[in-house]
Amino acid sequence: MNSSEIAAEIESLSDDLDVLWTILSLVLVLFMQSGFAMLEAGATVDNHVENILMKNLLDVSVSALCWLFVGYPIAFGAQIDGKEEWKDWYFDSSNFDSVSWLFSWAFAAASATIVSGAVAERVNLWIYLVYCAAMVTFLYPMVVRLTWGGGPFAAHPTAIAWGGFRLFSCGTMDFAGSGIVHMTAAVAAVVVAVRVGPRRFRFKMSRTSDVITVAANEGDGDEGERGSSTGFQALGTFLLWLGWYGFNAGSTLGIAGQSSVVSHIIMTTTMAAVAGLLASCLFGRWPK
Repeated sequence: MNSSEIAAEIESLSDDLDVLWTILSLVLVLFMQSGFAMLEAGATVDNHVENILMKNLLDVSVSALCWLFVGYPIAFGAQIDGKEEWKDWYFDSSNFDSVSWLFSWAFAAASATIVSGAVAERVNLWIYLVYCAAMVTFLYPMVVRLTWGGGPFAAHPTAIAWGGFRLFSCGTMDFAGSGIVHMTAAVAAVVVAVRVGPRRFRFKMSRTSDVITVAANEGDGDEGERGSSTGFQALGTFLLWLGWYGFNAGSTLGIAGQSSVVSHIIMTTTMAAVAGLLASCLFGRWPK
């Protein structure tokens, strides 16, 4: 083999390694769904566990279909300045990158699942699925389009300028979805939680003040307020911890030539989890 053939072979192996890394990261991100399910199931009463588990299973399925047919084309599809027809992009298989679709779908599914915990025990299953479809079909894809999809908030200098206009000269940078995924899901969760109200029997209003306190024991309500399993909550926490390595480090979308970056991301993710756990234990036990 001559030098050019060797270089081509090395480049091909590097591409394959990047694809393998992205797929492994995808598996970890998707595995976070089990962490969400265990954490939420452990924090709810026994007769709501089945509903929680079904919601987490179905929103993965619903999000996959919605992301394939509508969400992904909106987020990463054809340019909207008239240079390329939408239908030409959508039906041209050469434009479809299965690895990109899979990894972005895992993020979209996570954005929908985050809201599940905010409405646990007080939303009908079918109503939740309607929300899930709306989130993955329209709300989340539009945020992605404005940023990662090359919209006016994009940071890359060659990003699409809508109608020749850029909102900010510098754009915005979101490496692993702190704003695009989690802030979007958090805003949706707050809106839905305010709309549906608190869980029944979980909180009680003082008769002499406007202070709302957590119910002291299971006898304060017909259903009780305690979670069904502390073990499930701990298991869910560890599963989410594991999944975060794929969520954050996998956002490099490759590992060839980036091993130092990936290891640094994994280290900072670990320290963030450790600090958060210790802070939660400290302030959770702080004298009232």
